[in-house]
Amino acid sequence: MLMFLALSIDVGFAYVTRAKLSKAVDASCLEAMKNLAQGQAVSRTLAQNTFNANYPTSGLDANPPVLTVNFMTDAYGQTTVSISATAYMRTIFMRLVPKFTTLTISNSAEATRGKLVMTLVLDRSGSMQSNGGAAALPTAVTTFVNYFDNAND
Repeated sequence: MLMFLALSIDVGFAYVTRAKLSKAVDASCLEAMKNLAQGQAVSRTLAQNTFNANYPTSGLDANPPVLTVNFMTDAYGQTTVSISATAYMRTIFMRLVPKFTTLTISNSAEATRGKLVMTLVLDRSGSMQSNGGAAALPTAVTTFVNYFDNAND
């Protein structure tokens, strides 16, 4: 009975570690994709920082978790970010069996950035004449369109 209780405690800690790892991997994947326009190096750094902020190391970690960030382009020209992480958790009771001194827990996430399809609708009705909007419209449209990158958006 004591052995099953000990096993359930270690498995419970493993479940919590996996949930924490999953949250950190998902957040870092979204952060990498969100900042991809700044370049892969910046995106990778921000993903690592986000992972570290969401996966604080604890006394159960045998080693710091290993994070891998990969950028790919699929057959349709869409950029894909793939992130995987592996944590090594110390066991408390299962370590009585030498093979189970640590448990390896892994998780991965993937995000795809599709090409942007955009329609710009301009007001030519004259309703913006009174507030100066008509004069500001040409430069505002140019500025807005320049925010996008033809290679990635």
